[in-house]
Amino acid sequence: MFNKFIFFRLFLIVFTNQGNSQSLENLKEINKIWAKFYLAFDSLDYKIMAEIHSKELIRISGGKKITDYENYINNYKTRFEKPKNDTC
Repeated sequence: MFNKFIFFRLFLIVFTNQGNSQSLENLKEINKIWAKFYLAFDSLDYKIMAEIHSKELIRISGGKKITDYENYINNYKTRFEKPKNDTC
């Protein structure tokens, strides 16, 4: 919910700046990515997460753990499969 609020706020800021069509086009592209992000969580589909992240991804969590793309996506695969298996 919090992320949706921030996203909506960014949309309003850029949308009101109608003189800059490039910003509006950038926002449309950002909207597409966010829509896929929410879809990945709603559908518990790690493949969508893989699609929207760069294969060059490096994530540093809490300044202690470094994760590359493959491990990052595999973590989502495991995380998303658990609720699916719990309902069976």
